[in-house]
Amino acid sequence: MQYAYPCRLIPDREEEGAGFVVTFSDVPAAITGARTRKESLVLAEDAFVAAKLALYTDMRAQHLTDAVLADRLGLNESTVQKLVDPGHRSHISHVMKALRAVGRNLVTEDRAA
Repeated sequence: MQYAYPCRLIPDREEEGAGFVVTFSDVPAAITGARTRKESLVLAEDAFVAAKLALYTDMRAQHLTDAVLADRLGLNESTVQKLVDPGHRSHISHVMKALRAVGRNLVTEDRAA
């Protein structure tokens, strides 16, 4: 099964030819963008891959196996394997739930502030 991540590409009007800003209705804190539409969509996908990598990193740091996390989440082990597989499209809410199960949360911040 594949999940679609609805996003909005908004022309960046700060500068002429500045590109696009990408926002997600399902994940309001996730914002990305680039100069072209194609690059913006690639970065949008990367925003979700980063969440999977964070989950994988925390699982390994805590020495959690896929089976242990599956038990915590009430899922089967193959489902958890898909949650940490960057090549498999998982719904971001499932990845976020798994992150919470390892004591983490998906947070974005404005480094310019």
